[in-house]
Amino acid sequence: MYVDTPPQFYAARLLLGVFEAGFFPGVILYLTYWYPSARRGQVIAIFMTATTIVGCVAGPLSGALLKYMNGVGGMHGWQWLFVVQGLPASVLGVLIYLLLQDHPNDANWLTQSEKNLLRHHLEHDENGIEGRDEPSVLHALRDPKIYIFALVYFLSLGATYALAFWVPTLIQSWGVKDVMLIGIYAAIPNAVAVVGMVLVARNSDKHHERRWHFAISAAVAAIGMFATTLLQGNLAGSIIALSIASIGTASLTPLFFTLVSEYLSVTSAAGGIALISSLGNLGPMVSPSITGLIRQQTGSATYAMYLVVAMYVVAGALLLSTVRAVKAARRGAS
Repeated sequence: MYVDTPPQFYAARLLLGVFEAGFFPGVILYLTYWYPSARRGQVIAIFMTATTIVGCVAGPLSGALLKYMNGVGGMHGWQWLFVVQGLPASVLGVLIYLLLQDHPNDANWLTQSEKNLLRHHLEHDENGIEGRDEPSVLHALRDPKIYIFALVYFLSLGATYALAFWVPTLIQSWGVKDVMLIGIYAAIPNAVAVVGMVLVARNSDKHHERRWHFAISAAVAAIGMFATTLLQGNLAGSIIALSIASIGTASLTPLFFTLVSEYLSVTSAAGGIALISSLGNLGPMVSPSITGLIRQQTGSATYAMYLVVAMYVVAGALLLSTVRAVKAARRGAS
């Protein structure tokens, strides 16, 4: 909140990335300690609703802070964003460290029979895709599919971040100028996505299928985004198309990491998930800059959205073509 030069901003952003890097892969790994793969899709989706719900809250909240808190206490509105939205996360981080148990065996709120039942489910877990029982992290890191997973995540996450950065600009281009209204309209697709992503993940768990659910979600995201480029000037139609795209976009990450957690063995899960996450997170570093450059060169956000559409399509097709379902793999072996 006290940054006032570009070098300070870059340094602060770098440190933020360093300190938060382990959070997301750590949570995904943590959930594998508690939930068998047949339930993991919905659980990860519920965890991921936090990022979507905050889109519903943060849009109007950010607009209100920028509009009404500017100048209060001698600070700009954007500085109040860090106070209101940044400090609570830091406090929660400390509380989670103190209160959250690492494994079911450590949970004093579970009975011994409940612990035994959960341990049984985890020990007899069946994966839905073809994976490898790698004996160590180093063996897993030699697996080419790990890097294909990273590329898929790079594309899908890069497209999602590019979209997230450009949604306010898109809404503004549809004729909405008030920052408060932009925040409210931006919250609508996120509200729809919260419900959609949980239902998609629940259906994925029900059928114990990840590949096609991911590919179809990527297609829905691409179709929804392409529709927004055809509905320029039609605010209602564009919001509907963006809401459809948001369902697909929000569903991708829970499905993806459920699939990854099923593919990796217990011994290689920590390193594999961290590697895929770290390489994939380069996507959000690259894609907003590229889409911004395209918009600057063309004078329109439409061509930048074409790139986002292409990234979703390639991510879905790449995962579908390189990862095989267990049944298909077994048929090929027989």
